Amino acid sequence: MKNNILYKYSSLENTRKILNSKTLKLTNPNDFNDPFDCNIPTIEYNFNRISKKVKNIFLKSNGKGSNISKKKWNKEFFEFDQIKNELLEFFKSIKKDWEKYIGFYRILSLTKNNNSILMWSHYADHHKGVVLGFDFSDSKTYSPIKQVKYNNKDNLETKKFFDKVFIDIFNELAMNINTEYSEDKFAFKLMSHLHLYFFIKNEVWSYENEYRLVLKDKRKFLDFKNTQLKEIIFGIKVSKEERELFLKDFDYLNSYDIFIAEEKNNKLNLVKLDNYKE
Repeated sequence: MKNNILYKYSSLENTRKILNSKTLKLTNPNDFNDPFDCNIPTIEYNFNRISKKVKNIFLKSNGKGSNISKKKWNKEFFEFDQIKNELLEFFKSIKKDWEKYIGFYRILSLTKNNNSILMWSHYADHHKGVVLGFDFSDSKTYSPIKQVKYNNKDNLETKKFFDKVFIDIFNELAMNINTEYSEDKFAFKLMSHLHLYFFIKNEVWSYENEYRLVLKDKRKFLDFKNTQLKEIIFGIKVSKEERELFLKDFDYLNSYDIFIAEEKNNKLNLVKLDNYKE
């Protein structure tokens, strides 16, 4: 299996649809079966830690590289505190409308793992389906694919998320103290941070080793080229007759790397079709 290949688990019937249409389904995050997926982070922050970091930035430069006195900092700090409160209200409004916000996005889920017993069970019709292997490294459309990070609820990056947002925004203010505060500008900055949360899931899902393509798009499907399809893997419960009929219907697949999943020593093993013995 090649390092840059990403896999899609599917039933035999859905695989036929994928190959006939040359498209992969994009999903609205609101339709995920995990209600905790793509949730907005809990609003937690340590303003003492934030203010110390911001102060160091602020005292070093006003955007022109000149030093700013502590007196100047004390005068400006009140404005930062005001902005902090305004941002908190803005964060709360975003949280309230979060489902509406993420509804503008569509996600394609892929994986590096092609032999997960659980994933074959959950996503490939209880091992009666197929796993397709794709290489999208040559595609600009698919280039934003990123690996998902997994964290447990006590160690979730949300603990420091709003600290990072505040510091980022205050850093910009400190470097440009004569620039008028713009809610739209900082709203955009917040959104750019929140976009990262499409790529964070609870560690209970870590076995999926998921990669995601996240698009601000309302399309339901995304095209792929035959040349981007590299492998096809048949599940343990796909019969020889079903497999042969499938390969006959899609005869071009015979030029691809084809594998058969089998049980060996109580493990799931993948064998290339040329070497497979019924």
